[in-house]
Amino acid sequence: MGMMVNNQKKDAAACNAQDRERTDNNWELTALARCTPDANGDLEFGMARKVSSPNLCERYTWSMAAVMNNLVGDGIGDFGNINLKPEQAHTVSATLDLHAADRRWEQLRVTPYYTRVTDYIDAIRCPVGASCALANGTTTNQFVVLQYANQSAELYGLDVSARMPLASLACSPTLTARTATPATTSTTSSRSIASSR
Repeated sequence: MGMMVNNQKKDAAACNAQDRERTDNNWELTALARCTPDANGDLEFGMARKVSSPNLCERYTWSMAAVMNNLVGDGIGDFGNINLKPEQAHTVSATLDLHAADRRWEQLRVTPYYTRVTDYIDAIRCPVGASCALANGTTTNQFVVLQYANQSAELYGLDVSARMPLASLACSPTLTARTATPATTSTTSSRSIASSR
């Protein structure tokens, strides 16, 4: 227990000795082009650049808080990395949207996409720090301590969705309104409201 407390004191001192001010200048861009070759289909082409800065836990927690900082719920402690860069994701996609001209059956959408993420924020076994013992890098039969780090990632796939009505109900609700005029005469009027879906 004493060794753990000493390690945490060393990590706290190292964290506090650093310049902790960080400024991220993030910008995002999305472009979408759509064309309609006929009444039964649409084509969309898209490109996007999205950016996400590290949150406070990913950037500033140190080993004392690693036990409490577990954003993914796997029971492994994660501590921050003050030098993390913002994630930058670049995505390209295309969508084929098939549907009836009158939209009686809604659609079948097929969208292949590819995303390249630079500086993806993920956790690795901590390489430095008083709490990162040599065994932390090699053990396979107990929990380990992880630290957030920037990495590269690729995401790709195919999204398919379809939508159509399963049933159609034909109904025409009727609304009746009654109004009264002064004196002893009264008038009744009925108005039928037809609705279609």
